[in-house]
Amino acid sequence: MTVTVTSAGFNIDSDLFLSNDQSQKVTITHNCTTVYDQITMAVSNAARNVTLDNLDIDELPVGPFTVYLAVTNNAGVLNEETSCVVYFGDLLCDMLPLYKNTDNIDRVLAFEALKFVNDCMSCSCSVACELYNAATNTTTNATTGCGCGQS
Repeated sequence: MTVTVTSAGFNIDSDLFLSNDQSQKVTITHNCTTVYDQITMAVSNAARNVTLDNLDIDELPVGPFTVYLAVTNNAGVLNEETSCVVYFGDLLCDMLPLYKNTDNIDRVLAFEALKFVNDCMSCSCSVACELYNAATNTTTNATTGCGCGQS
């Protein structure tokens, strides 16, 4: 599965998408805590866009997102894929002042590592959430793990 994220939402492409599938659903989780409702998509073999309207939000928050895809094929077999992407938005600019002070080295290193998440092919959602929280001094009460493989 390939996922790209912009301020307008997500573009999802998967080899699992076939025009004769029974169902195709996506669940998106922000920073390992906020789960957006499962979105049932029209069956198609084309890449899909999940917009802010689909998520019922006005603005995409910065941070890591888990994208979980559940496709039931024409034989009734459930196939799943998970990907982790980070939407940076204004975060790149917000983090820049931290680089001038060595007291912020832990936050800067966490942010530098976070920049590589979008290039990773395996699910590293929980690590991405930990890095984001360390970089931004955010604390979450993540009780559901990274959202990987959860429906």
